Amino acid sequence: FTVSCLVLGFVFSSVLVSSLSSWLVQLEMSKQEKVATMSKLRRYLRENSVSPALASRIDHETLERLSVNQWLSEDQVEALELIAPSLRAKLRQDMWSRFLLTKPLFQTCASLDGRVIMTLCASALSAAYTKHGVELFGPSSRPEAAYILI
Repeated sequence: FTVSCLVLGFVFSSVLVSSLSSWLVQLEMSKQEKVATMSKLRRYLRENSVSPALASRIDHETLERLSVNQWLSEDQVEALELIAPSLRAKLRQDMWSRFLLTKPLFQTCASLDGRVIMTLCASALSAAYTKHGVELFGPSSRPEAAYILI
């Protein structure tokens, strides 16, 4: 009994140490990526003689954006490609229809033909997650898509 408890404790502690070291390595790699990104940006700004005030603003905004956890997009979840297209369409409808149906235009479309919302959700929508204050489009930019802000 004592030997089995000792072996079990050894295995448990090995798994714990292994998981902890793996997590620390991932954290360090993430930190190194951010440092490399910022270093490259600062070099670019310096090589192009960007004014210190503007460089500071760019540096600050970039650091802010790097520190924010990004939402996963559909493209980043490989497992979604494994599910049937009809089930993926239902997933997208479940995710997006509640936002569409807050708009009178889409409420009217849904009342006329419920498949319209499913079709929109399945093939015409994509998500773009941004932080507050991020400029999606400006007065001189050409529109490439229609946006529904949530």
